[in-house]
Amino acid sequence: MRQNSIITLTDHNKEEIEKLKIQKEKTIKDYEEKKLSLQNNLIQKQNMLNKVKAEIEEMSEYKELKQKQLEEIEQLEHEIIEARREQTKIISELRAEFIKEKTEHKKEADNRIAAIVKIANREARECLSENTFKIKMENQQLRRELFELIEQTKIINAQKEKLEKQKLELMSEIKYAEDLKKVRSTHQQRVMEKLNSLN
Repeated sequence: MRQNSIITLTDHNKEEIEKLKIQKEKTIKDYEEKKLSLQNNLIQKQNMLNKVKAEIEEMSEYKELKQKQLEEIEQLEHEIIEARREQTKIISELRAEFIKEKTEHKKEADNRIAAIVKIANREARECLSENTFKIKMENQQLRRELFELIEQTKIINAQKEKLEKQKLELMSEIKYAEDLKKVRSTHQQRVMEKLNSLN
């Protein structure tokens, strides 16, 4: 009867640990999909900006059209900055949510592992003479699962470092866009001055 109790308890906890693993994988997948969607949106706006710039260079002789397209560039640049800002915000929120869920999963897993170990040890003391080998094998399995959870934590920490790196890259891109806008503004002013001097 004690053997059946140990088997049932161990199977139940294995199922719970497997559910935790599946939930963690789903969280990571959802995060990757959201991040990819944001990146695609940003690339699309950047492509639109490049297209408008090319059109302006080809039709620079038409002053009114040039002015209109310059305004479109400014608007697109503003949209890109806003998109990057929103992407940074969303990534930050996703990262915070990911860390929160990771912490909750780890805490729940730790509690379950602690409960499994406690129950296994108590049952081992009660029926040591008849179940020594069986309990030893179960404890080895628990240690393997614990090691797997530790390895998963390392992977999650690596993902965290990757997010930090992406954040720094985004901030660098935003600064580059702002610097580019300043340079372009100075260039446009010089062009307008030359056009005025010709008139």
